[in-house]
Amino acid sequence: FLGNPAGIMSQNIEVCEPPTDSISALEFTPSTSGCSSRLAAASWDRSVRVWDVQTDTGAAIPRCLHTMESPVLDAAWNVEGSQLLMGDVTGKVYALDVATNTLAKIGSHEAGVRCCSMMVPPILMTASWDKTAKFWDPRCDNYIFQLNLPGRAFAADTMNTLAVVACSGQKVLAFSVEGGKKDVWQWDCPSLGATNSQVRALAITKGATGQQPVGWFLAKSDGRVIMQPVQPHIHDMWSFECHRKELNKGTHYDVYAVNDIKMNHEQKTLATVGSDGSYEFWDCTKRSRLMRSGDQATESITKCSLSGNGKVFAYAVGYDWAQGYEYHDPAKKPKIYLRSVVEDMKAKTC
Repeated sequence: FLGNPAGIMSQNIEVCEPPTDSISALEFTPSTSGCSSRLAAASWDRSVRVWDVQTDTGAAIPRCLHTMESPVLDAAWNVEGSQLLMGDVTGKVYALDVATNTLAKIGSHEAGVRCCSMMVPPILMTASWDKTAKFWDPRCDNYIFQLNLPGRAFAADTMNTLAVVACSGQKVLAFSVEGGKKDVWQWDCPSLGATNSQVRALAITKGATGQQPVGWFLAKSDGRVIMQPVQPHIHDMWSFECHRKELNKGTHYDVYAVNDIKMNHEQKTLATVGSDGSYEFWDCTKRSRLMRSGDQATESITKCSLSGNGKVFAYAVGYDWAQGYEYHDPAKKPKIYLRSVVEDMKAKTC
């Protein structure tokens, strides 16, 4: 699979035993994980599933299945890849030990936990519809500290000591937790495109050079991705349109939501997936599209993930309810696919 990428590049390998309802979270173990690559998926059917992924063949072997009391909205791996940390629609925060398939409650919010993300180990950040972000040590039964958000949490990402949360009301909050000191900054979401469009996903970027975060990409419901810089006087804001179908040349388009985005930090490239059933890869340095999937899925792509080494791309196909219940077809079941992106997500050299 990865040893001979040219032979498999155009193929998407279907993962066995997927959930029975739309997938709400899809996460590979991080690159620092000492175990073999694992992929986790949470679904509205209340299941949480884990597969061991054989990166040489693309095979995914079921490892763990746990049925929750309520659907999980987001999940994140600990740095060792041994625990899956999750938040559900009722506000509870859990840790699932994959080896023993045992569940432990860490704590809770007063409303659904929309975002889970690991910061500097062992700190877990959760952001909720209760307008708070909490920071946890999963080994303890209470949060370390809490920050109030300007609105309900819609999307978030973390990198080392930095956390960024996109909230309702077109607000973006960033905070650093380095050395016991907490610094907080607030921005307005850039007013490009439809002013009432919602942020669906967020990904922090390191920029073209260096290892420090320079900004973040905001994926929006109006088929647009915006790069918002930390320091506008040093790095400029820019955006691109995606997941749109041209009806009349250059004048009319069907516009679809960008449901998820993931950064390949080594290549400085970006993956987006949308309600149109396609995935796209972008070169963040050249600010250009690398490729778009040829055959669109029969339903939306709700989530995506990149393996820790950036070589395998996973995406989940299923109904995202953007067109309401009348367009839901129960006969169409969710699917998860794996694809080698060794060449597809390689940054341009000229």
